[in-house]
Amino acid sequence: MAEAKPEQLTAKQLAEAVGKVLTSWPLYRVFSYKGKGGHDEEMVGRDRRRFGMRPQRLSLHCSSSICGQVTMWETDRCQVYLRPGFEERRYECRNCGKQRVVYFFYWLETDVGGIFAKVGQYPALSHEPSNELAKALDRLDADYYTKALDCRNFNYGVGAVTYLRRIVERRMNDLLDLLAQVAIEEGNSSDVATKIREAKTSPRGEDRIEIANTLLPERLKGSGNNPLSSIYDITSDAIHRKSEEECIDAFDKARIAFEYLFVQLRHEKATREQYLASLKILEEKSTQIRARREAGQIEETDSGSGKASP
Repeated sequence: MAEAKPEQLTAKQLAEAVGKVLTSWPLYRVFSYKGKGGHDEEMVGRDRRRFGMRPQRLSLHCSSSICGQVTMWETDRCQVYLRPGFEERRYECRNCGKQRVVYFFYWLETDVGGIFAKVGQYPALSHEPSNELAKALDRLDADYYTKALDCRNFNYGVGAVTYLRRIVERRMNDLLDLLAQVAIEEGNSSDVATKIREAKTSPRGEDRIEIANTLLPERLKGSGNNPLSSIYDITSDAIHRKSEEECIDAFDKARIAFEYLFVQLRHEKATREQYLASLKILEEKSTQIRARREAGQIEETDSGSGKASP
């Protein structure tokens, strides 16, 4: 079934759009739509009041000790009158029944449709990097990323993409060293040292990005993409040419690739180090066993029966 056009939103589609604004949009960003197909009205006394419907349930992360994961949250009053002024509504986690989130917003009907904007939320949207990402960044970059999320959550898009690009630029030398290590351990060490030296001495950030992309394992490039270049390009273009709202969209797109890439590289590095440490231990044990066998301290055994050979 084809999705309804924006100017023909049904009540269900409008509720879903409002739910997205509540759960993930920054504060003060206005959701504007055409058409009144999602609106309804009722008589209250002698007054005819127009209203819209919020979603009854939202999918949110619950931080309680009982949950600690994404759960369904529910509200008891979906109807919202379309009138001047601010509304307050709360949702409660259905699983633990302990955690609540409160939203403050306004919802107005216009001549052509309506506008909806979230103006407050408690607890606030997350403004800190995940634990995994924080481990992949140093203290300053983690602080920059917190600032980027703060800017994003308060609808300061230019600030958000600026901080994100700064982190990418700052982490580039460390990332080059990490990628070089990966290349060498995977047997792709030809002219790697030369490429790294050229990249680190280049005054242009774009040069370091391009070199890093050539060293990036294919498994992290998707279908032949250059994620680092894409992140750098989309944030740079947004800084110089886009509106605050367009910068928010650019940040959200780049953020997914950025978090995955840096977390995955750190995870692979840690896993590889554990693997190499394990190989070293195994080799030491194997060397000791061979030495004892050669000294006659261990009898040869038949690998099939487990019995000593005659």
